[in-house]
Amino acid sequence: MSGQQSASPPTARVVDVVEALVSAGADHPTGRWTLAEVVAATGMTRATAHAVLATLVERAWVERDDAKTYAVGPALRLLARDLAAPGTLDQLAHDAAAKVAAATGHTTVVVRCEDGAVVVGDVAAAPGRTSAIAVGSRVPYLPPFGPGFAAWADHDEQEAWVGHAERINPALAERLRRVLPAIRRRGHSLERFDPASASVFEALALLQDDALGDAVREVLGTVLARLTKVDFTPAELRGRHAVTAIAAPVFDAEGRVVRNLALQPRGTHAAAELTELGRTLVEAADTVTESSGGRRP
Repeated sequence: MSGQQSASPPTARVVDVVEALVSAGADHPTGRWTLAEVVAATGMTRATAHAVLATLVERAWVERDDAKTYAVGPALRLLARDLAAPGTLDQLAHDAAAKVAAATGHTTVVVRCEDGAVVVGDVAAAPGRTSAIAVGSRVPYLPPFGPGFAAWADHDEQEAWVGHAERINPALAERLRRVLPAIRRRGHSLERFDPASASVFEALALLQDDALGDAVREVLGTVLARLTKVDFTPAELRGRHAVTAIAAPVFDAEGRVVRNLALQPRGTHAAAELTELGRTLVEAADTVTESSGGRRP
């Protein structure tokens, strides 16, 4: 926080809060701050800090979770991406998603896994189309969500992810242990569309973050885990199928998944077409991995 007298104190307070949260993202153990921590870092009164944060949350520059902690929000992340020099991970992923959307005619999103959630960081609609998916949309990193991360996770993380399914649906856990190796060999995940789970998908997709807290998301995710038949074994990937998403991983220099590129092929598609879409997506994700200095494990 600057010690100089500002020409516009209200503007300075906004900048102080943004700078504090950016600093928290880099230095704080959780990447999130409570209101009290923002007050301590900026020297504002509690009421002033709360008012500034509330406005920033409304504009999606800041996000607030159920625990009432604050972090940099999706709109500010997108702005940072647009201002970043070419070659940064998010810029490379954005460019790759846009190219895939243009080449395939299907919306392609960039997702990351953070704070126990799978979060949409960027959305590229096909040319001439719009997408209902909102940047910042999030679902819990629990089965059936996030197989494109779990398939390449280390043993402990993968077992923890599968273990949640085991507690609520042992049959799903058994299936996950069969399909995760298949996803890894194939190079991408395939999220199946099950009519029985359509209403739960719709609730997760349409309810805004301020109307759908993390606790409710977890309940809906648990319901969905009871209904969903996850991905495909090689023998099942024949004929025609309704698939909601195809996701391919982007890796960092340690071979860890840091992003997924996820394409959304609406409608029913032949297995050969799904395989070709998956190949296109994997090639794009591999290009991002290589260009950003990452490597496959």
